[in-house]
Amino acid sequence: MTKLLKESQHREAAQIIRDGGLVAFRTETVYGLGADATNDEAVKKIFTAKGRPSSNPLIVHFHSIKHLKQYFDLNPEIERILRLITEALTVTLPASDMIAKSVLAGHATAAVRIPSCKFARKFIRACGVPIAAPSANTSTRPSPTDWRAVQDDLEGKINAIMMGRRTRIGIESTVIEMQDKGLGINILRQGGVSMKKLREQTGLDVKLATSPEELQKSPGTRFKHYSPSYPIHILTDFFDIMGLTYQKEYVVIGYSNHFNYTDKNILYIGKNARQANANLFYLLREAERILNKSKSKKDKIIVIEDLPNTDEYASVRERVQKASIGGDK
Repeated sequence: MTKLLKESQHREAAQIIRDGGLVAFRTETVYGLGADATNDEAVKKIFTAKGRPSSNPLIVHFHSIKHLKQYFDLNPEIERILRLITEALTVTLPASDMIAKSVLAGHATAAVRIPSCKFARKFIRACGVPIAAPSANTSTRPSPTDWRAVQDDLEGKINAIMMGRRTRIGIESTVIEMQDKGLGINILRQGGVSMKKLREQTGLDVKLATSPEELQKSPGTRFKHYSPSYPIHILTDFFDIMGLTYQKEYVVIGYSNHFNYTDKNILYIGKNARQANANLFYLLREAERILNKSKSKKDKIIVIEDLPNTDEYASVRERVQKASIGGDK
């Protein structure tokens, strides 16, 4: 049975981590499924609980730059970037012998980050070890932005869930590596930090990595992700809505005012990119809940209105695209 703990009980949760167990906890991005990153057997439990491919590396979480430096050599440019951009950012570093091999998934680099969430940092500090933590969901499912979503997926499979509020950013961290000679940044996974912000804050050249060799260094780039139990269709033209939903039971996740008509199954993702990031995964699960309750014998689908094709929406658009591939199971 999975314990439900208040965040005020973080010391009890930290003891579970030290004993080799698994604990789901809140960060600023999504809820993470944590294990002691120095304990190989504990880390392997993450892959089992999630049904995660063992070749998909994990992100290691630290409570401070000082903590990170106890385990990894940190060059001045990476440290500068971490001090400039303090939330939703993951960087890749040469692997450390102090971190469990299972974390690396066979790669020569490790993905590391320092959450901006004060609670997450307090919890990691109480654990006394770095925490390996992917999103706290079953692999391929939408990432959890509240503790109930964690419970839906992982009840009985992990030791404890800390019951915090919804996460603020609602989308996973951006994963980066330094380009050769440190002259720029490659984005391995788009996320909570936009390309524009990286460029403006660091003053460096920023590019999207495209080669398989680059992408495999980052979690979340090679496997099916973010899909609910029903097929997702992206609506690129409002006038296609009738064709998509004809003789189907459906939920629409809308963005524009086109959907201001009387339909009980309309969910609005928000008025800007920040709200869209925060709401996407939550609404995918909410749409799934609505369809699960329906006793209709019709085919059931989720329709997501296409979001603006701009830099600030790039990360959430990428998640929608991945969720729409093979959404039915």
